[in-house]
Amino acid sequence: MDALLKRVRNLTRDELALIAVPLSVTFVFLRLKKLARQRRTTPLPGPPSTSLIFGVTKDILEAEDSGIVYEEWEKQYGAVYAIPAALGAREIVLCDLKAIAHYYAGDTFVYQQPLGQRFFIGHFLFTPTSLDTIGAGGFSHDFGSLKGRISPVAAAFDSFSDIKSSPIIILSFLLRSVFPFLARIPSERTAGFAKLRESVKVIADDLLERARLEKEANVSGGAADKSIIGSLARSETASARVHLSLDEIVAQWALIELCKHPEKQTKLREELSQFIDTDPTYEQLTNSLPYLDAVTSESLRLHPPVSETHRQAHADDVLPLTQPVGGMDSVFVARGTTVRVPISYINRAEALWGPDAKAFRPERWLDGSLEGMRAAEVQGVRHLLTFVDGPRTCLGRAFALTEFKAVLSVLIRNFTFDLPGGPETPIGSHRSILLRPKVVGEEGPKVPLLIRRRAE
Repeated sequence: MDALLKRVRNLTRDELALIAVPLSVTFVFLRLKKLARQRRTTPLPGPPSTSLIFGVTKDILEAEDSGIVYEEWEKQYGAVYAIPAALGAREIVLCDLKAIAHYYAGDTFVYQQPLGQRFFIGHFLFTPTSLDTIGAGGFSHDFGSLKGRISPVAAAFDSFSDIKSSPIIILSFLLRSVFPFLARIPSERTAGFAKLRESVKVIADDLLERARLEKEANVSGGAADKSIIGSLARSETASARVHLSLDEIVAQWALIELCKHPEKQTKLREELSQFIDTDPTYEQLTNSLPYLDAVTSESLRLHPPVSETHRQAHADDVLPLTQPVGGMDSVFVARGTTVRVPISYINRAEALWGPDAKAFRPERWLDGSLEGMRAAEVQGVRHLLTFVDGPRTCLGRAFALTEFKAVLSVLIRNFTFDLPGGPETPIGSHRSILLRPKVVGEEGPKVPLLIRRRAE
């Protein structure tokens, strides 16, 4: 592909004109053929298009909270509806729980990542703490972020936050489902990804070499590499197929919520006060700290790192529905149709979680208020879609949850946190690869906190 792009850049104007016409005709023919195939999908109501080129996808991308957008559409059009997408396509949005469960169950088989999105799979933003813990626990590698060292990986991650969303970046993002090659157009972002992949490759090559040497030397017990990847590498066989993805849980959101609700910060600190000269064990983090667990679940519910998922049907399918839509108890999905699940909306839907669905209330996980709620019907981990569901449920979720709890327990036991403007400080979102918090008025994803060390 790189060689092809280089060759295209070297073509003369006459050569470009000579190949442009047949390519355009071919594209139009294939596009019309694809749209005709997709129109076999069950007709569904939905919002009108606001752009001839983008449909409503640009509105979703630029919304402060896309979950609110999907919620308003569901109120108007029902739990399953269609939205206008790029260049005349229509995509299905699922808010029906039975349809969502079926959709995720078919992940990797019927419903797969659109080609244009596959270039971006596996790229996440990490805080310095996450980078170090995942480096040590996941890859047996010390990035040194907490010691002030700036590793190539950390620098690559941070650079993504400073990239401005130029019209070219927005255009390529919105149209990559139609033109997958747009994901390869040279830009600051693709250069950052290339640098990141190269940095990680160096670390991974070193790790795999060490793991294989351990395996050949039959090293076990205390001398063996205990990292996640190290364990997987030692257990590999010729027929093994292991897929590992690690989701970043942005701990800043939890600290922000605890700053906005100081009484809950105090309540969590009281639960953790039993640990004075020692840290909680894995067993205690997992099973013996109910309020820490509730704060973790509530943070994941309100602030999922990935706000929605997109899959393309690679075969005709029928989606079952919990409640009929337009008199139909199922929806036919034609091959090639893109289907969306708005995670941020499902996690905060009042119809599922009650009238206080958008409030930070960890107590909901402890006081039995979820009993009888429709949220209990969500089949994801902890009735959330934060880690998605089905065959592609995040395999790193246990690691991420333990990391989140361990870091939060250390911070809350030793420090108190406040927002500079008090609990009412307005918090917005900064759109990078993932949504990150920001204090309204600050440039970029900045959340300055007032931190005081607690007395011993």
